[in-house]
Amino acid sequence: MDLYSKEEHGQIIWECSRSVLYVAISSLLYVLFCVAFLILLLEHPGILSCTISFVVVLLTLWRIHWIHKSVALICEKRLLVTIPIFYSEFNAAGLIKPLYMAFDYKEIMGVSDDWNYLFIGERTAGGIVEVPVQLRYITDADKIKLQEWVERKQREI
Repeated sequence: MDLYSKEEHGQIIWECSRSVLYVAISSLLYVLFCVAFLILLLEHPGILSCTISFVVVLLTLWRIHWIHKSVALICEKRLLVTIPIFYSEFNAAGLIKPLYMAFDYKEIMGVSDDWNYLFIGERTAGGIVEVPVQLRYITDADKIKLQEWVERKQREI
């Protein structure tokens, strides 16, 4: 798990983000959930409901912030893919800045049909590993561009 480092990963060529429609709908749903929860808790005033409301608002804002972050960084030397929050160890830096799994382009064998897994390794018996990634909701144009970039980098090596 890495934070982005220009020296180690090279210059960022482009970033893959979630599609605008997905981000807009998800953000709206988080806001609606937060408002509904706050209205429900306003009916029961007290220190406990105020504390719970504060925590819910913070978590909602954090999730909205997180949805707007890039899912992958395509760099000169390596591909960086954000780590799903439930697959990583707790790291306070990872709550604000995304942590990445870094992959050499020559290691990448492909992606699953639903773009939930990246296949890493060599095409030998037991040589390929499925790595969970969050590439499902990036735009189709970014998916095509990412595949072409990986293929091009593999030909260069």
